[in-house]
Amino acid sequence: MSSIKLVAPFSGSVVPLANVPDPVFSGQMMGDGLGVNPTSNTLVAPCDGIITQVARTSHALTLTADNGAEVLMHIGIDTVKLNGQGFSPRVRQGQRVKQGEALIDVDFASIKGKVPSITSVVVIANSDDYTLSGKAAGSLSAGQSAFMTVTSR
Repeated sequence: MSSIKLVAPFSGSVVPLANVPDPVFSGQMMGDGLGVNPTSNTLVAPCDGIITQVARTSHALTLTADNGAEVLMHIGIDTVKLNGQGFSPRVRQGQRVKQGEALIDVDFASIKGKVPSITSVVVIANSDDYTLSGKAAGSLSAGQSAFMTVTSR
């Protein structure tokens, strides 16, 4: 078994996945995890790993952690419809990143009102192979607060 501890990807407040206003995420169709109502404007790496996918519209990316967990980070709900407006990626596919490193800058002021929610989600895309524990609650500080622990089965 191999465990990694994820830190908060944004400052803000925790949203249990079941309360995320998107049935794909709340129904865990993309995997288990947590949501965040962000108050900061930069998505940071929740752990060390390799960027394995950056969405063409820069609203989401996947980081493969050193223990093989596929950490999918999706900023806001239905943000793909913005076609990249408001998102400035700071990383590229194949890049190795360290925990707390800036990944995507987000102009939340410009996207609020254009999408149903800015609630952002972190799920383990291959969560059938992992157990999630120690899920955070309450307020978060980006790159510092404990977010969840991901352990291989």
